[in-house]
Amino acid sequence: MAAADSLKDFPSCTTLKYSLPFPHVLHVQFASNKKNTMTRAFWSELTTLFAYIGERTDIVRAVVFSSAEEIFTAGLDLNEFAIDFQSEGVDPARKGNTIRNMALKLQKPFDIFEQIPQPIIAAVHGACVGGGVDLICAADVRVASEKTFFTIKEVDIGIVADLGTLQRMTKIVGNSSKIREWSYTGRNVSSTEAMSVGLLSCVQPDKNATVAWALDLAQQIAKKSPVAILGIKKNLIYSRDHSVPDALDYVATWNGFAVLTEDVAKSFTATLTKKPPVYSKL
Repeated sequence: MAAADSLKDFPSCTTLKYSLPFPHVLHVQFASNKKNTMTRAFWSELTTLFAYIGERTDIVRAVVFSSAEEIFTAGLDLNEFAIDFQSEGVDPARKGNTIRNMALKLQKPFDIFEQIPQPIIAAVHGACVGGGVDLICAADVRVASEKTFFTIKEVDIGIVADLGTLQRMTKIVGNSSKIREWSYTGRNVSSTEAMSVGLLSCVQPDKNATVAWALDLAQQIAKKSPVAILGIKKNLIYSRDHSVPDALDYVATWNGFAVLTEDVAKSFTATLTKKPPVYSKL
C-alpha cells in the first residue's frame, strides 16, 4: 500500500501536515503560518490528530515532530486567546473557572503525547517559545539544531507556564537551579546550554541534519518489537511518577504478561538467523 493511501483516513489538518517517509514512521510538522503560532485551530487539530495516531499502531510505530518553517514555534497565539482574559462584567469566580478549563483543555494534547504507545521525537530548529517548550517536554526524545533557542516566555506576560513545562522539565533536567533561572527570567536558552543540562539528546548543525537525525532514530525504533516499545514507554513514565519499589513491582507485573508475546520468539530467531524480524501490528 502506498504511503498516501495509508494516511487517507487520518484527520484533515490546516495547521499541521504529515507524511509517512519511511515504513511505520510518521513525520508531523507545524504548518500554520510563518511563526507557527499556536492558534485555537492548532490546539484542536493537535489533539484530534495525536489521539488518532495512538489508535493506528498498524501504520505508525514512531513519530517525528518538526516544523515546515524555519522556526519551530513562537508559542501561543496571544491575539486569539487574549479575549479569554479580558471579558468584562463577568463574575471573577466564573471567569477564573473559564480560564482554568481553557488551561486544562490545552494541556490535553501533551497528555496524549505520553499516553499513546508510539514514541515521539521532537526535532527542534529556530525559536521554540512558550507552548513549544511545553510540547517538547511531553515528547520522548528531543534533538535541536545549533541555532535553536528555547524560551519559557510566560513570565513576560505575567503568568505561570501551565501546560507542562514546569512539571515535566523538572523530571527531565537534573538541574533545578537552571529550570528556575530560565522560568524566572524568560531568557533565551541556546541549544548548547539545553544540551549541557540534559534537555536534548544531541545538537545537530542545521535544520536538515536535525530532522534527518530524528527520522533515522524513528526508523530504528519502528523496527523494534511494538510490544517492547510500548512497555518501555509505559514503564518510563510510570517510574517517573512513582517510587522505585512501586516501579519495580509494575515492571515485573508488566513483563509477567508481555514476555508471553510472540515478539520474544521472533526476536530470538532474528538474532540466530541474522535476519530482520517482522512484527505483527500492536
